[in-house]
Amino acid sequence: MAGAQHLSTDPDQAVALTQQALDVSIAHRYTKGEATCYNWLGVLNQRQNRYLLAEDVLIKALAIRKKAGEKRPVADVYNNFANLRRSEGKTKEAVAYADSAMTLYKAVEDSNGILKVYLSLAEIMRESNYDTAHFYNLQAVSMIGPAIDKQKELQAYFGLAQSFHTMAFKDSIHAAVNAKEALQYHKKALTLSEALNDSRGIALSKGAISIHYWEQDKMDSFYLMQNEVETLYLKLRDSTNLFIHYFNRGLADQESDPKNALKLFGKAADHLIGLNRPGEYRDLYNDVALTWEIMGKPDSALHYYKIASEWNTKAQKLNEKNQQEAILAQMGHYDRGLELQKTKRSNTILVISLIALALLLATIIQAFLAIRRKKRHEDLLYKQKIDEMVLRQETENVLAVAAGESKAREATAQHLHDGVGSVLIALQWEVEAIAKEHNGDERAIRALETVKIAYQEVKKSVNTLRRNRMDWLTNLQKFCEVVSKSQKIAAKVLCFGLDDTIAPEIGEEARLIAQELVANALKHSGADVLTVQINRVGSELNISIEDNGKGFDPEEVLRGDGLKNLAARIAKLNGVFDIDSNKGAGTTIFVTIPVEGAK
Repeated sequence: MAGAQHLSTDPDQAVALTQQALDVSIAHRYTKGEATCYNWLGVLNQRQNRYLLAEDVLIKALAIRKKAGEKRPVADVYNNFANLRRSEGKTKEAVAYADSAMTLYKAVEDSNGILKVYLSLAEIMRESNYDTAHFYNLQAVSMIGPAIDKQKELQAYFGLAQSFHTMAFKDSIHAAVNAKEALQYHKKALTLSEALNDSRGIALSKGAISIHYWEQDKMDSFYLMQNEVETLYLKLRDSTNLFIHYFNRGLADQESDPKNALKLFGKAADHLIGLNRPGEYRDLYNDVALTWEIMGKPDSALHYYKIASEWNTKAQKLNEKNQQEAILAQMGHYDRGLELQKTKRSNTILVISLIALALLLATIIQAFLAIRRKKRHEDLLYKQKIDEMVLRQETENVLAVAAGESKAREATAQHLHDGVGSVLIALQWEVEAIAKEHNGDERAIRALETVKIAYQEVKKSVNTLRRNRMDWLTNLQKFCEVVSKSQKIAAKVLCFGLDDTIAPEIGEEARLIAQELVANALKHSGADVLTVQINRVGSELNISIEDNGKGFDPEEVLRGDGLKNLAARIAKLNGVFDIDSNKGAGTTIFVTIPVEGAK
């Protein structure tokens, strides 16, 4: 792998060696080495304009390094992605990746990484905003020191030299000063490249220095150095720089040897194939047209001027897109030292709009929360009302039981039946005997009739008192009547086979169970119809509560305390308890208890 990274003179061999290293890493499940190979393959493919291949391997490298959770390696991949997107002309994405890389490098205080991102940002901004690019190049050079890697130092010199060269071309007033600065940094780059034996750096430095010889009309030195540069770029198979080389050579020969210039321009065009570089195509075809004009071929010149015009339109659109994306990318990008390209008025409008939006959202949220609070309050009041109604009914019954009314009535009925009734029957027999002895004595007959009437009245009293053994059913019916009148639900009680032979205590338990189930349905079911059925079948009392509400999952509800406590209560009566319910399909609860009584 290390060998592949240093074979800069033969890209294909570098790719082959890196692929071998990748295969070994995969075979040995060495994920760190695998990620390093993928990352370096991304760099190599990007340099040779194989953008899809570069993207594919960088995605794999990023996935592995993110999983490992190490910030510096992830930042390296982000920066390579920034350079790839810049090569593809995707300025906005390129800056976004550079931002991500810068954040991680600063987090781990990696000065080499920070410098590397400054250089990437400078290269990204070079086409759309050369002032911004120059700023980043200055930032990069200012970081050079003992801790900085020599390759990064070399890149910083190249970047700033190129930046000064661009400024010399753009600013005619300070052209000489900027050109001198550019030459100074190119010479620094050449010295360092030779010390590092960096073929690419040597080629770039000599290519730039040769242009200065040309501008000073030192053509012999220019051609000599250009030949060296061509040899190096051909070994490197560097299409981008070969285009620049042949284009500059063509310009140099344009007037002195126009035919050779056209050949050189043709070679330059060959190295633009597959690249999204409309600006370079425009400049190239303009100079091809000018060369034909110099040769006295106006028709050919016009043909290439038209082609150049078409490429100019494409270049303008791409430049406008890049400028817009660069401006958008700068928004939110931290620590660049650049002012956002927005007016004070637009910023104020934006701030006011955001405040208004925030207030509107706050109002909506408050209204929503108020509605939820009101609904919770209404639900609480509803449940509280049901609880109060149940408690009131229970209180009335408890007070009645506490006063001994039921037992007193039963005791009185028993006393009348067994005591007074027996005495009256005995008296009736005695009076009948006396009447027979006195042959229908009028007073004896009247006494006998009076005794019979008294006995019938006692029987009526006993029956009346014993009918109150069914108070539990009456109270349950009253409870459901109250529910129907006070709640939005129709509650009714149906019964079959019930009589006073059911022990009052069993009846009272049945009433309490039924009322608890009715209360649960009111609180939770959302039903509008509820039916209570109580039937006696042989020695069993069957209770069912049926509603047309939303239903529920019995297993979930039984985990709570409400029905679990009710089930325990039924079990103490030797009863059984069953639920038939599904969500959205209503609920029926069945209870069966023996009429003999509780445990």
